[in-house]
Amino acid sequence: MAYFLQVLQAINTSELKEPLRDFKNQPLNVFRWLFALMAMSLLGSFHPAQGQTVNTCTQYYTVSTASSPSYNVETNYWNMGSCPGTQCMNINTSTGDFAVTEGPAPCSDNVATYPAIYYGCHFGNCSPGTNLPMLVSSLQCVTSSWNITTTNTGLWDAAYDIWFGTSTNTSSHSAELMIWLDYMPGTGPAGTLKATNVAIGNSPTQWNIYEGPVGGWNYIAFLAKTNVTSFNDVDILAFINYCVANGYINSAWYLHAIEAGNELRSGGVPFSSSGFSASVNTVSCGTPTPIATPTFTATFTPTITDTPCMVSGTPCTPTLTFTPTATATPTATPSNLYTVYPNPWPDNQNPGDTINFYYKNDQAADQVQLKIFTLAYRKIYENDTLPATQGPQLPWAVNMTNLNLSNGLYYFVIIWKNGSQQSQKVMKVLVRR
Repeated sequence: MAYFLQVLQAINTSELKEPLRDFKNQPLNVFRWLFALMAMSLLGSFHPAQGQTVNTCTQYYTVSTASSPSYNVETNYWNMGSCPGTQCMNINTSTGDFAVTEGPAPCSDNVATYPAIYYGCHFGNCSPGTNLPMLVSSLQCVTSSWNITTTNTGLWDAAYDIWFGTSTNTSSHSAELMIWLDYMPGTGPAGTLKATNVAIGNSPTQWNIYEGPVGGWNYIAFLAKTNVTSFNDVDILAFINYCVANGYINSAWYLHAIEAGNELRSGGVPFSSSGFSASVNTVSCGTPTPIATPTFTATFTPTITDTPCMVSGTPCTPTLTFTPTATATPTATPSNLYTVYPNPWPDNQNPGDTINFYYKNDQAADQVQLKIFTLAYRKIYENDTLPATQGPQLPWAVNMTNLNLSNGLYYFVIIWKNGSQQSQKVMKVLVRR
């Protein structure tokens, strides 16, 4: 269990009094004054310029990434009093990627430190640009990605630590939800075992679930059945919804922070964290907005017919006949997208490395495309040459091995184009090989 402690460091300005008092009479004190200001800037946390790598062995140290919204990286050696030692880290100030290069001395099965990166607010310290805290009942989409490289020595657990509270006061907590991706035998979570072999959302493994009161709040831990070193746009909301459904978290509480780090007890160094991202109710974590399906609109153009009526030189009034003619630009009208696998989502595991699709064109199209996106709507594949002829159940297959897709949830989008008109169908596909 990870505790975040916010340290407020008081700045002693007594050294500034004399130089400021004698400023007018002693010009040389200008330099003393500037030097004192520089010394002040070095006290407490230091936020370096964009793109630097920070090397620090400080107990409490925070770096905000250069992105927007950004993430906070913390050294967070919160239990140094009971587990003395030294922890050193390298932190990339642009991406938030970090490595623990030196860890604390062995501390039995007591958590000594939790170096981590997080999105949101904890103990009043918020990552810039976050939209947290947010009511649990208002959560529509919560996703996260994270990659780790571990060292199998000692006792540790590399885990998400997700915090909740009864209010927007992020210094007080009502629940802690941990997702243990990788951990060493011999350590374990708090609480009581509640369930085993549970599938959660689009996560790449099954989970054993522990729950119980600890530290003044409710504690929930999901332990991976098989070690996980990479999350790819995983549906974190599915974990939260499971807890709400089972009474572990109240939907009237607030989500405070999504953190990812390593609870180090002993060993486990070096440890590295990379590629962390978290999205809550943003366009980057929702279903891509579909292009509106075009409608067929008929326009009527009158055609004038002049009927001859001159008979034997007798003049007459010609009859004008209006003939309505329907004209419209033909558009591709796709039917539902048929899939053999993986239905129903997300329960069935894909059989093998090939996913087969069947779709049909109600009429010939100019072009049919397939695009594959992550949940963050980042395009990772495009094929513009799918069969475009008219006909039912046109087969198409994608080989997951060739695409080198990691396990996780993706959006498969088929787009039909005719002239300037186009329409699309979006399908969630769970890749689990």
